[in-house]
Order: sequence, then C-alpha cells, then structure tokens
Amino acid sequence: MKHIFAILFGIVSLNASACDICGCSSGTNTLGLLPSMNKHFIGLRFQQNNYSSTPHETGSSIYSASNEYFKTLDIWGRYSFGKRFQLMGFVPYKLNKRVNSSSAIELKGVGDASILLNYQLIKLDNNKKWKQSLLVGIGAKLPTGKFDAIQNHSFINENIQLGTGSVDVPFGINYSIRKEKLGVNVEANYKANSTNKQHFKFGDKFNSAFRLFYQTKFKEFALIPQIAMNYEHNNSNRREKIAEEFTNGFGVQNQYGIDIYYKKFGLNIQYSLPLINKYGEGHIENKGRFSTHLIYLF
Repeated sequence: MKHIFAILFGIVSLNASACDICGCSSGTNTLGLLPSMNKHFIGLRFQQNNYSSTPHETGSSIYSASNEYFKTLDIWGRYSFGKRFQLMGFVPYKLNKRVNSSSAIELKGVGDASILLNYQLIKLDNNKKWKQSLLVGIGAKLPTGKFDAIQNHSFINENIQLGTGSVDVPFGINYSIRKEKLGVNVEANYKANSTNKQHFKFGDKFNSAFRLFYQTKFKEFALIPQIAMNYEHNNSNRREKIAEEFTNGFGVQNQYGIDIYYKKFGLNIQYSLPLINKYGEGHIENKGRFSTHLIYLF
C-alpha cells in the first residue's frame, strides 16, 4: 500500500506554495458531474492544490515568502438506496509540505474523513428531451486526522496539520440539465467549521462552479469534455474567537476537464488555472490545481 501511495503522489510534481496562515488545508469537497445516479461506486481520487505567498507582517510576527503544496489521495465511494438517497464517504491520505528560505516542514498521513448524504429532488428521466437532475446534501467532516504535530519542540501551524481537530458540516447542491449532447452543471458547496479544543477555528468556506459539458460516444467509450468557471470564498480563521489577518479572501478559476467511461470504469481529469487571486489581502496566490479520479461502478 505504501508503494501505491508513493506512485500516486509522484504523478504530479508541480511546485506549490502558500502563506503559512492561509488555511488552505481545510477546503470543501466538490463533486462535479456524477455518473449513473442509481449505481454504487468505489474509487480513488487525487487532488493537488498549489499556492505562493509574499512577505508580510501580522502583529509582532514577520512572515517570509513560503512554498506550500497540499496533496490528497481519497478512497471514496457512493452507496445509493431507496429511490432518491445516496450516501457518500471520503477517507483521505494527505501529504502537506511548506518550504521557506530557512526551514521545511512535511507531514503525511490519514486526514479528516467525511460523509455526505444526498437526496435527489429532481430525478433524471431519460424519456424527456430536457434531462434534469437536482441533488441536495448535508454531511459531517470528522476529526480523524492528526492536528497537533510538533517539530523541533514547536507546534506546527494549523494550516500544515493533517486534520483540523473539529467536527465540521458541509452542505451542497448540484444541478444538471442537458438536451441531447449539450448540458450545463451548476454546483455550490458551503462548509461550516467548528472550533477545536485548542480554541482555533478555520474560516467557513464557500465554493461554486458553472460547468458546460458535451456528452458523446466513441465506440465503447462515453466521453464528456467540460469547461467550468469556479468561485470560492474563505472566511477568516479565528483563534480565541479573534479573527487572524491574511486568512480570508476569494478567487476565481477556469477549469478544464474530461470524464471518460468504459463499461463499469470511469476516469476524470481536471486542471484549474487562476483568473483572480484575492487571498490573504493579496499576499496569497493560487498557482493552479489538478485532480483526477478513477471509479468502479457496480
């Protein structure tokens, strides 16, 4: 298993960087286009987020430019039951790393697991010209990842920790409409974070996506190329209920991707390019994001 993790984490070797107080490690799960609503699936999903920062001061502290990357390999799956319910689960293995001019920190291990219960308000009807699906969901992110790691007798910043130490509640809505081969998908997610036992709270996060897709077939393959516009907003982190500087902001990204299905297997590949970076009062820059997943439908 260790060799599998090493291979998958080595697939992408982009340089990634970020401020050590930007809270990048506590993002939300996006679902995108979901296959065959009434089928179960299990699979692996890899994600990498890349950031950069510039020097800045907060209070009596001075932060130098730093480089961070966050890689996550999820074991995830979906179980459909009844006519409209779906239960999804995510168990992440994470590799977080921060490098600046004087030090390097790297943590790897199991992160915070999460579950999500979806209800299909509008069920797909293949007999209609306009094919629609509407999912709403609520879940829980559990504090299964280590959040109190220490290096050189000092507590590592919360942003690099594998977990948050808090029970958080994600909400989501996912709507798709398609006529013949052309369709639109709209998605919005919000994660309400709680305070951990160290009196630290990651800021609540919101993200949304508007996705245009085209569904076609080539022999035994179903192909769904897509282009999307993503927006996300991060509230400030809080320590002892006091907001921390340079931890809020928003960004807009262009996303390009494709879904490929062959029999019971599905492959997704996506890459996001930043259009607007307004993180950490302009000190944090998103350098691009990559994700891919492989699922088995049954």
